[in-house]
Amino acid sequence: MSTASIAAPPDRPADGHKYDFGTTCIVGGCCGDRHSMLGAPVLAARAALRSGCGAVRLCVPQPLANSALVLLPEVTVQGMPVRSSGRIDLSGGLDRIIDIEADSAVVGPGLGSSRNADDIVSHVLGTEGPPTVIDADGITALTHVVHDFEPSREIVLTPHTGEYARLARRFDLSDAVDGIDERRRAAEVLAQRTRCTVLLKGRGSVVASPGQDTWTCPHGSNVLAVPGSGDVLAGLIGGLLAAWVRRGTCDVAAVTRLAVQVHALAGEAWRENVASRGMLASELADRIPCVLDGMVAS
Repeated sequence: MSTASIAAPPDRPADGHKYDFGTTCIVGGCCGDRHSMLGAPVLAARAALRSGCGAVRLCVPQPLANSALVLLPEVTVQGMPVRSSGRIDLSGGLDRIIDIEADSAVVGPGLGSSRNADDIVSHVLGTEGPPTVIDADGITALTHVVHDFEPSREIVLTPHTGEYARLARRFDLSDAVDGIDERRRAAEVLAQRTRCTVLLKGRGSVVASPGQDTWTCPHGSNVLAVPGSGDVLAGLIGGLLAAWVRRGTCDVAAVTRLAVQVHALAGEAWRENVASRGMLASELADRIPCVLDGMVAS
């Protein structure tokens, strides 16, 4: 039986101010002639705030900045400059976008598939910085990175089954994930190969990290099978990481396990109290505080 621990929800001192609870930076969204995506990073930011972190900086392409503030006025929005094509202009330096004043980062929600995404993920892998979640389109970008995979910061990879298959091809690994034993083995092998914490999402989500026991989430519900559920989970991980980093110590794998558990319990709570279907990802995010309070009380 696994002895992998789940981090406790971070303390909230009575005299604390918002920066005592950590700042997370979420990088995502895209705009262009064919389509724009803003919902994913906004959902991630909403979940990060619901986790209790003190501040969220949402970095999206400049043309989307005002819309992001309308959707979620509680965040600070940093508009990333874009070229006439709609692609992000990265000439000003990625470190000024992602890592400044951040205790954690989430990279990938709604980022789109482009050279921009590849460059941003390459920057994250190649520079020191706070613990960073690479999610969604960031996972796709990771498959295009051709240099040796030697991350310079702590990374959490959050593939679903399809994304895992692409990563498996990138690293010459088996893409078999049909049963729980195969899922556990797949997460372990990818974690060892990349030296990252790996969250393999799905029914019975698995968290593996080098040197730690592999953990399978015992909770969950099919109400989680909705658009944006993964974005909520990525933002929740980022928010909890920021709070723990601000405390001065952070077991990234244990915090990831906490986030997965909270996400699953929030889905179960919605199913038990509302309905068996039709949950919106924003409603899932809004269940997070009560689940965390329940963990503290128990």
